Amino acid sequence: MAKKKSNNKKNNANLFNAFAKTQSNKNHKIEATKKRKEEEERIQKEKELKRTEEDRVQREKEKQEEAERQRKRLEESDLKTFKIKITTLSPIHIGSGYEYEPTNYVIRDNFLYAFNEHLVVEQLYERDKKLPTEHQLSNLNTLVAFFRAEADFIIDNRLYNKKIPVAKDIVRLYKKDFGLSNNNDESINQMLINEHISTNSKDNKIVPYIAGSSFKGALQTVLNLSVKESQKFKISDAIPLNVKNQIVWSVRKTSKGTIPQKLEVISKGSTLEFYLTKINSLSFEDIRKKINEHYQKADNQGFTNFSREIKNDKQFILRVGRYCGQKFMVSKPEEFNPKTKSLFRAEEKKDKSELPFGWILCEISK
Repeated sequence: MAKKKSNNKKNNANLFNAFAKTQSNKNHKIEATKKRKEEEERIQKEKELKRTEEDRVQREKEKQEEAERQRKRLEESDLKTFKIKITTLSPIHIGSGYEYEPTNYVIRDNFLYAFNEHLVVEQLYERDKKLPTEHQLSNLNTLVAFFRAEADFIIDNRLYNKKIPVAKDIVRLYKKDFGLSNNNDESINQMLINEHISTNSKDNKIVPYIAGSSFKGALQTVLNLSVKESQKFKISDAIPLNVKNQIVWSVRKTSKGTIPQKLEVISKGSTLEFYLTKINSLSFEDIRKKINEHYQKADNQGFTNFSREIKNDKQFILRVGRYCGQKFMVSKPEEFNPKTKSLFRAEEKKDKSELPFGWILCEISK
């Protein structure tokens, strides 16, 4: 009986040990499973964090790439050069600060021939081996008569540097004999002619042009730009393509009458081109619209008539040069109702030929 009890205890111990071992193995498996799960979760979390970081890096990279693309697009739009062709819709005068004087031009066959007096005197010396007398050189009226007497020699030997068509009534004034009037000095002063700015062409001819500063000033006004903002426009001088010039009249009309003035102009229908580089966010369409809106407010300056020349969305009209009206160019056009106007006339008394000065049609060609 004692032996049986001993065996039972032993069996119970074995069973307990087996159970304990089984439970321990089970616990180990549970712990291993838990650790494995935790490790898997850790690895998964790391993968997720890694993917999140990779996504963040990718998004940042894409953001930077998009920013760079935008910068390049802005750069391309902010810094762009346009070639713009000009057609003059009315005569233009931009003064050089000098005048054609009766001592440096002669008129024959309705053309003014401008020359260098010193060169002509040198050539006359080569021909005659003698210089003009002191009397001829010292008296203005006599000097004018001296050069007029040599007009054929000057023209036939091509001693002139400009040949310009002249209004017929100016030709008639020129043909008056200075020597028969007691007001010779006054007569000579009446034959002073304001010169237009000029440059040398590719074939070395002297031709009139339009200065870039004239375009820049006009754009600064109509786009309402500050001096600093206007510096973001780089504008070349206008290169002559097919430019015609003539000697005509500017007639200032006032309530008391008219004040005529003789001057050289670029004629209506001339063509030139210039380059405009903009370094700002304004598009060409912005520029075009703002210009047209500005001039529409000043219809008394002829915008409506000249705007009919605009045929497509690559064109706009602009006003440049002298006689455009200072207040019109620098103040609000709707507030400008001039009491006086300076208008072009082909001849002094031909009021039907009147046109406002300075209107040009601009067309982007590049």
